[in-house]
Amino acid sequence: TFLFSGAFMNTISIYRVEPNTRPYTHVVKKTLMRSLRALRRNNVAVDVYLIGNRAMRFLNKKYRGKDKATNVLSFTEPKQFPHPELKRRFTQTERRLSQTKKGIRERDVTCLGEVYLAIPYIKEEAHIRNTPCSLLLTLYSIHGLLHLLGYKHGTKSDRIQMEKREKEMLNALR
Repeated sequence: TFLFSGAFMNTISIYRVEPNTRPYTHVVKKTLMRSLRALRRNNVAVDVYLIGNRAMRFLNKKYRGKDKATNVLSFTEPKQFPHPELKRRFTQTERRLSQTKKGIRERDVTCLGEVYLAIPYIKEEAHIRNTPCSLLLTLYSIHGLLHLLGYKHGTKSDRIQMEKREKEMLNALR
């Protein structure tokens, strides 16, 4: 488990379920922290799970009815879901900030949800597409985050809007 907090009080928790995923934690953390900053989202928490194809296939089948692995899945946090761990996580930081900034409190932290990234799937896709794995990991991290923020791609209109936002985010991160 790795916790990353930025100057904007955002927290990205990365859980490396799949072995040998340590090299990817930095790309995911950097992408999500910079994306949240670009989107002007403050005091949010996102949990990211780096998993294998088998686990991804299980989740995809259970929650989407598709019996195959995929690159990324996102699950938004139910409204009013209690997060006692967030209170513990932010208590020390809030004490430090309370002397310099007003209005940041534990209750202001919004847990957006969970992003699952299938690292072996993404690595294979990168190989097939002759694209750097870090680029696809960046794209799918953004894609997952946008889902947590309410973007969808079920209709053509939604897909166009989401793809436009993804491109904007990629350009903003360069």
